[in-house]
Amino acid sequence: MAKKASTDDAKSLVSDVERLRKRLRTMTDSELRDFGNGVRKLCQAARRLDQEPGAENTTHLEEASTEWLRRHSRKARITE
Repeated sequence: MAKKASTDDAKSLVSDVERLRKRLRTMTDSELRDFGNGVRKLCQAARRLDQEPGAENTTHLEEASTEWLRRHSRKARITE
């Protein structure tokens, strides 16, 4: 039974990440920047309290950074 639960948890996590990616893609640059800054502040606050930031916050920050780079890395290469 435990194996079934962990499989369901893994599927749920993948589904959550896909929903997050879809949500990030629909955000404007300003909204994406605000979202990323907010999550970064949550991670920094946890570290200041000698705690690890939650896995969810870490994933949100990584996904927001990835989306930002996806949008802007070509522009940076073109101007160089």
